[in-house]
Amino acid sequence: MPILLTNGDFDIFTVSETWFNSSVHNNEINISCYRVVRLDRALRSGAGVCAYVRSSLKVNILRDITLTSDDGFQQLWFTVQHKKLRSLDICVAYRPPDVSLVSFASELTSTYSQAAMLGKDIIILGDLNCNVFADSTEAHVLKDVISMLNLTNLISSPTRVTDKSATLIDVILTSNADLVKSSGVLRTLISDHYLVHCTLNLKLPKDKPVTITARSYKNFDVYEFFDDVSKVPWDIVSLFEHIDDQVSCFNDLFLGVLDQHAPA
Repeated sequence: MPILLTNGDFDIFTVSETWFNSSVHNNEINISCYRVVRLDRALRSGAGVCAYVRSSLKVNILRDITLTSDDGFQQLWFTVQHKKLRSLDICVAYRPPDVSLVSFASELTSTYSQAAMLGKDIIILGDLNCNVFADSTEAHVLKDVISMLNLTNLISSPTRVTDKSATLIDVILTSNADLVKSSGVLRTLISDHYLVHCTLNLKLPKDKPVTITARSYKNFDVYEFFDDVSKVPWDIVSLFEHIDDQVSCFNDLFLGVLDQHAPA
Protein backbone atom coordinates (compact mmCIF):
# COMPACT_ATOMS: atom_id res chain seq x y z
CA MET A 1 0.00 0.00 0.00
CA PRO A 2 2.80 2.55 0.65
CA ILE A 3 3.97 2.06 -2.94
CA LEU A 4 0.41 2.54 -4.20
CA LEU A 5 0.06 5.82 -2.31
CA THR A 6 3.43 7.10 -3.50
CA ASN A 7 2.98 6.12 -7.12
CA GLY A 8 -0.69 7.08 -7.23
CA ASP A 9 -0.11 10.53 -5.72
CA PHE A 10 -3.29 10.33 -3.64
CA ASP A 11 -4.10 13.18 -1.26
CA ILE A 12 -6.55 11.02 0.68
CA PHE A 13 -6.57 7.22 0.70
CA THR A 14 -9.23 5.35 2.66
CA VAL A 15 -9.44 1.71 3.70
CA SER A 16 -12.41 -0.41 4.77
CA GLU A 17 -11.96 -3.61 6.80
CA THR A 18 -8.57 -2.75 8.22
CA TRP A 19 -8.85 -5.34 11.00
CA PHE A 20 -6.92 -2.91 13.21
CA ASN A 21 -7.40 -3.09 16.99
CA SER A 22 -5.78 -1.57 20.07
CA SER A 23 -2.77 -3.85 19.67
CA VAL A 24 -1.88 -2.13 16.38
CA HIS A 25 -0.14 1.18 17.02
CA ASN A 26 0.01 4.07 14.58
CA ASN A 27 3.80 3.88 14.34
CA GLU A 28 3.39 0.41 12.86
CA ILE A 29 1.10 1.55 10.06
CA ASN A 30 2.34 5.08 9.39
CA ILE A 31 3.26 6.01 5.83
CA SER A 32 5.72 8.82 5.13
CA CYS A 33 4.10 12.16 4.21
CA TYR A 34 0.67 10.99 5.42
CA ARG A 35 -1.29 11.19 8.64
CA VAL A 36 -3.47 8.23 9.53
CA VAL A 37 -6.88 8.60 11.17
CA ARG A 38 -8.74 5.46 12.14
CA LEU A 39 -11.81 3.88 13.70
CA ASP A 40 -11.20 0.36 14.98
CA ARG A 41 -13.85 -2.14 15.91
CA ALA A 42 -13.82 -2.75 19.65
CA LEU A 43 -14.64 -6.06 21.36
CA ARG A 44 -14.96 -8.01 18.09
CA SER A 45 -12.39 -8.84 15.43
CA GLY A 46 -12.57 -7.65 11.84
CA ALA A 47 -14.01 -4.51 10.27
CA GLY A 48 -12.34 -1.17 11.02
CA VAL A 49 -11.85 1.83 8.76
CA CYS A 50 -9.05 4.34 8.34
CA ALA A 51 -7.85 7.16 6.12
CA TYR A 52 -4.39 8.30 5.12
CA VAL A 53 -4.38 12.07 4.59
CA ARG A 54 -1.46 13.94 3.04
CA SER A 55 0.47 15.83 5.72
CA SER A 56 0.00 19.17 3.95
CA LEU A 57 -3.73 18.97 4.64
CA LYS A 58 -5.31 19.93 7.95
CA VAL A 59 -7.46 17.17 9.47
CA ASN A 60 -10.12 17.52 12.14
CA ILE A 61 -11.95 14.38 13.29
CA LEU A 62 -15.68 14.98 13.81
CA ARG A 63 -15.89 12.97 17.01
CA ASP A 64 -19.57 13.62 17.69
CA ILE A 65 -20.58 11.65 14.60
CA THR A 66 -17.63 9.25 14.32
CA LEU A 67 -18.93 5.98 15.73
CA THR A 68 -19.51 2.26 15.51
CA SER A 69 -23.18 1.44 16.03
CA ASP A 70 -24.34 -1.38 18.26
CA ASP A 71 -24.88 -3.62 15.23
CA GLY A 72 -21.46 -2.82 13.75
CA PHE A 73 -21.98 -0.11 11.11
CA GLN A 74 -18.90 2.15 11.16
CA GLN A 75 -18.57 5.82 10.24
CA LEU A 76 -15.32 7.77 10.44
CA TRP A 77 -16.08 11.46 9.83
CA PHE A 78 -13.42 14.14 9.45
CA THR A 79 -12.90 17.57 7.89
CA VAL A 80 -10.03 18.13 5.49
CA GLN A 81 -8.75 21.59 4.65
CA HIS A 82 -5.92 23.22 2.74
CA LYS A 83 -5.25 26.89 3.38
CA LYS A 84 -5.84 27.74 -0.29
CA LEU A 85 -8.73 25.33 -0.91
CA ARG A 86 -12.27 24.98 0.38
CA SER A 87 -12.75 22.52 3.25
CA LEU A 88 -14.56 19.21 2.82
CA ASP A 89 -16.27 16.73 5.16
CA ILE A 90 -15.45 13.08 4.49
CA CYS A 91 -17.00 9.91 5.87
CA VAL A 92 -15.29 6.54 5.54
CA ALA A 93 -18.01 3.95 6.02
CA TYR A 94 -18.14 0.19 6.39
CA ARG A 95 -21.33 -1.84 6.63
CA PRO A 96 -20.78 -5.48 7.64
CA PRO A 97 -22.99 -7.92 5.70
CA ASP A 98 -25.04 -8.75 8.81
CA VAL A 99 -26.11 -5.12 9.39
CA SER A 100 -29.59 -4.56 7.98
CA LEU A 101 -29.99 -1.86 5.35
CA VAL A 102 -32.89 -0.39 7.37
CA SER A 103 -30.60 0.08 10.37
CA PHE A 104 -27.85 1.42 8.09
CA ALA A 105 -30.26 3.90 6.51
CA SER A 106 -31.43 5.22 9.87
CA GLU A 107 -27.91 5.63 11.28
CA LEU A 108 -26.43 7.24 8.16
CA THR A 109 -29.34 9.63 7.80
CA SER A 110 -28.88 10.79 11.39
CA THR A 111 -25.15 11.46 11.14
CA TYR A 112 -25.40 12.92 7.65
CA SER A 113 -28.00 15.41 8.88
CA GLN A 114 -25.60 16.56 11.60
CA ALA A 115 -22.73 16.84 9.13
CA ALA A 116 -24.85 18.80 6.65
CA MET A 117 -25.45 21.45 9.31
CA LEU A 118 -21.73 22.30 9.14
CA GLY A 119 -22.33 23.79 5.70
CA LYS A 120 -19.57 21.96 3.82
CA ASP A 121 -19.60 19.66 0.81
CA ILE A 122 -19.65 16.00 1.83
CA ILE A 123 -18.05 12.83 0.44
CA ILE A 124 -19.09 9.40 1.77
CA LEU A 125 -17.13 6.39 0.59
CA GLY A 126 -16.50 2.81 1.54
CA ASP A 127 -17.69 -0.77 1.35
CA LEU A 128 -21.43 -0.99 1.98
CA ASN A 129 -21.77 -4.69 1.10
CA CYS A 130 -24.82 -4.00 -1.02
CA ASN A 131 -24.76 -4.66 -4.74
CA VAL A 132 -26.07 -1.50 -6.38
CA PHE A 133 -26.59 -3.46 -9.62
CA ALA A 134 -29.02 -5.92 -8.01
CA ASP A 135 -32.77 -5.74 -8.29
CA SER A 136 -33.23 -6.49 -4.60
CA THR A 137 -34.90 -4.99 -1.57
CA GLU A 138 -31.52 -4.06 -0.08
CA ALA A 139 -30.38 -2.31 -3.25
CA HIS A 140 -33.62 -0.36 -3.41
CA VAL A 141 -33.22 0.72 0.22
CA LEU A 142 -29.69 1.94 -0.49
CA LYS A 143 -30.78 3.81 -3.60
CA ASP A 144 -33.66 5.38 -1.66
CA VAL A 145 -31.23 6.62 1.01
CA ILE A 146 -28.94 8.08 -1.65
CA SER A 147 -31.89 9.84 -3.27
CA MET A 148 -33.41 11.04 0.01
CA LEU A 149 -30.11 12.62 1.09
CA ASN A 150 -29.72 14.18 -2.36
CA LEU A 151 -26.42 12.40 -2.92
CA THR A 152 -24.82 11.30 -6.18
CA ASN A 153 -23.05 7.96 -6.53
CA LEU A 154 -19.94 8.50 -8.65
CA ILE A 155 -19.25 4.80 -9.23
CA SER A 156 -21.03 2.90 -11.98
CA SER A 157 -18.65 -0.03 -12.69
CA PRO A 158 -18.17 -3.30 -10.77
CA THR A 159 -15.86 -3.02 -7.77
CA ARG A 160 -15.62 -6.69 -6.87
CA VAL A 161 -15.23 -9.22 -9.67
CA THR A 162 -14.93 -13.00 -9.34
CA ASP A 163 -15.20 -15.87 -11.79
CA LYS A 164 -18.93 -16.03 -11.07
CA SER A 165 -20.00 -12.46 -10.30
CA ALA A 166 -19.40 -8.75 -10.82
CA THR A 167 -20.86 -6.50 -8.12
CA LEU A 168 -20.77 -2.83 -7.20
CA ILE A 169 -20.46 -2.69 -3.42
CA ASP A 170 -17.89 0.09 -2.97
CA VAL A 171 -19.28 3.57 -3.52
CA ILE A 172 -18.32 7.22 -3.51
CA LEU A 173 -21.29 9.44 -2.67
CA THR A 174 -21.13 13.21 -2.91
CA SER A 175 -23.43 16.05 -1.94
CA ASN A 176 -22.03 18.20 -4.77
CA ALA A 177 -21.31 16.47 -8.06
CA ASP A 178 -20.08 19.76 -9.53
CA LEU A 179 -16.89 19.38 -7.47
CA VAL A 180 -15.96 16.17 -9.28
CA LYS A 181 -13.54 16.39 -12.19
CA SER A 182 -13.29 12.63 -12.74
CA SER A 183 -14.07 9.32 -11.03
CA GLY A 184 -13.82 5.63 -11.71
CA VAL A 185 -12.60 2.20 -10.72
CA LEU A 186 -8.95 1.12 -10.73
CA ARG A 187 -8.05 -2.56 -10.88
CA THR A 188 -5.48 -3.51 -8.26
CA LEU A 189 -3.99 -6.72 -6.88
CA ILE A 190 -3.77 -5.68 -3.23
CA SER A 191 -7.37 -6.70 -2.51
CA ASP A 192 -10.27 -8.64 -3.96
CA HIS A 193 -11.98 -5.25 -4.24
CA TYR A 194 -11.04 -2.79 -6.95
CA LEU A 195 -10.03 0.73 -5.97
CA VAL A 196 -12.66 3.46 -6.38
CA HIS A 197 -11.33 6.95 -6.86
CA CYS A 198 -12.25 10.50 -7.74
CA THR A 199 -10.54 13.78 -8.45
CA LEU A 200 -12.08 16.96 -7.07
CA ASN A 201 -11.81 20.63 -7.86
CA LEU A 202 -11.66 22.37 -4.49
CA LYS A 203 -10.36 25.74 -5.62
CA LEU A 204 -11.99 28.61 -3.81
CA PRO A 205 -14.24 30.71 -6.05
CA LYS A 206 -12.80 34.10 -6.87
CA ASP A 207 -14.52 37.00 -5.16
CA LYS A 208 -16.43 39.30 -7.47
CA PRO A 209 -14.72 42.68 -7.89
CA VAL A 210 -16.12 45.40 -5.67
CA THR A 211 -16.71 48.78 -7.29
CA ILE A 212 -16.57 51.83 -5.06
CA THR A 213 -17.92 55.12 -6.38
CA ALA A 214 -16.46 58.26 -4.81
CA ARG A 215 -17.34 61.90 -5.12
CA SER A 216 -14.90 64.75 -5.66
CA TYR A 217 -15.10 67.45 -3.00
CA LYS A 218 -12.14 69.37 -4.40
CA ASN A 219 -14.22 72.48 -5.26
CA PHE A 220 -17.04 71.86 -2.80
CA ASP A 221 -18.38 74.99 -1.10
CA VAL A 222 -20.68 74.10 1.75
CA TYR A 223 -22.45 77.50 1.76
CA GLU A 224 -23.19 77.42 -1.96
CA PHE A 225 -24.44 73.84 -1.53
CA PHE A 226 -26.81 74.81 1.31
CA ASP A 227 -28.05 77.75 -0.75
CA ASP A 228 -28.90 75.57 -3.74
CA VAL A 229 -30.54 72.95 -1.52
CA SER A 230 -32.80 75.65 -0.07
CA LYS A 231 -33.97 76.53 -3.59
CA VAL A 232 -35.09 73.00 -4.44
CA PRO A 233 -38.91 72.74 -4.91
CA TRP A 234 -39.33 70.09 -2.22
CA ASP A 235 -43.13 70.42 -2.37
CA ILE A 236 -43.05 68.24 -5.46
CA VAL A 237 -42.38 65.24 -3.21
CA SER A 238 -45.83 65.52 -1.60
CA LEU A 239 -47.51 65.23 -4.98
CA PHE A 240 -46.77 61.52 -5.00
CA GLU A 241 -49.10 59.23 -3.03
CA HIS A 242 -46.88 56.16 -2.64
CA ILE A 243 -43.98 56.35 -0.18
CA ASP A 244 -41.56 54.66 -2.62
CA ASP A 245 -42.30 57.29 -5.26
CA GLN A 246 -41.80 60.05 -2.68
CA VAL A 247 -38.40 58.64 -1.69
CA SER A 248 -37.39 58.33 -5.34
CA CYS A 249 -38.39 61.93 -6.03
CA PHE A 250 -36.53 63.20 -2.97
CA ASN A 251 -33.37 61.33 -3.99
CA ASP A 252 -33.51 62.69 -7.52
CA LEU A 253 -33.86 66.27 -6.28
CA PHE A 254 -31.14 65.99 -3.65
CA LEU A 255 -28.65 64.09 -5.81
CA GLY A 256 -29.21 66.55 -8.63
CA VAL A 257 -27.85 69.33 -6.43
CA LEU A 258 -25.09 67.18 -4.97
CA ASP A 259 -23.87 66.15 -8.43
CA GLN A 260 -23.38 69.83 -9.28
CA HIS A 261 -21.21 70.51 -6.23
CA ALA A 262 -19.49 67.11 -5.72
CA PRO A 263 -19.57 65.15 -8.97
CA ALA A 264 -19.17 61.37 -8.78
